Amino acid sequence: MSQYPETSFTPDLSSPQKQSPDEQAIAWLVRLQDDQASETDRRAWSAWMDQNPIHAQSWRKIQRIWHGMEDLAPRRASTAFRHRALRQRAWSTLATAAAVLLVVAGITSISLHHSPGLHCLGADYCTRAGELRQITLADGSRISLGAASAISVQMENHQRQVTLRHGEGFFDVAPDTTPFRVKAAAGEVRVLGTSFNLRLEPAGARVAVASGQVEVDTLGHQVTLNPGQVLHYDTSRLQRLPDVDVNSIGLWRQKRLLYQNTPLGEVLRDLERYHSARFSVDPDVAAIPVTGIFSASDPEAALISIVNSFPVRMSRYTHFFIRISAN
Repeated sequence: MSQYPETSFTPDLSSPQKQSPDEQAIAWLVRLQDDQASETDRRAWSAWMDQNPIHAQSWRKIQRIWHGMEDLAPRRASTAFRHRALRQRAWSTLATAAAVLLVVAGITSISLHHSPGLHCLGADYCTRAGELRQITLADGSRISLGAASAISVQMENHQRQVTLRHGEGFFDVAPDTTPFRVKAAAGEVRVLGTSFNLRLEPAGARVAVASGQVEVDTLGHQVTLNPGQVLHYDTSRLQRLPDVDVNSIGLWRQKRLLYQNTPLGEVLRDLERYHSARFSVDPDVAAIPVTGIFSASDPEAALISIVNSFPVRMSRYTHFFIRISAN
């Protein structure tokens, strides 16, 4: 059974001057795909189509995209399955809105962590959006696994190795003569006994040391980091970032998210892992610097606070998809 209530979604079309014709067409598509769409909804859609020839053009464009997506569906599904799918359109409607937005709206960032079980495939431990988990390994090392995160663990044959597959983790490593290794993106972190935070990012990973010393091996280089030091690496470069207060490292374990002149796109990427919706961020607002502390326990309040504090607006497409764009 779905964790979400079965309610009829009605997109907000009360301010069409703030939405492009494509966005309005997407909202109409979502509304009319709903099983509970009424005759009143269809008459309102028809009136919207008649308001402006551009509306009809946008509608045809969205329809072409939608039908193209339908063409990609498996064709050997049974009749019973097809009928059942038609009765259960809520999730497919969400996927439609998200995919259409990807094509039409020029989205720069969208994550798949809300797809049930997707990031958990092949993982030994994983969490869903908003969930934090404490893990104790066989050697006594402890891992705080962040929201929407996943790891694989190999502790046999004198190995201490973890692969961060998705999201973020805080590692408190038990001292031992066998190095503890954490693989993430194109690099590896090696320690003997220390604590550090490791987070995957769209193009690499970020390491921040809370205590002890770690060695990062990436791109043919070995970099040693001490407490408070932070390193970002990806497939083409590594970059030392400004030092931070060690007490702020892993603050997310208390469900507090701290930012200092952090790009809005990065802030929303973090917040998305605690929210029930997926976010998209337009390029023209993604670089806005954000300084503040937000509660991950109430991601909706944090999102509204951000929208109210910066020249951006929020557009919702069903309960599961949110777009952030310029005012």
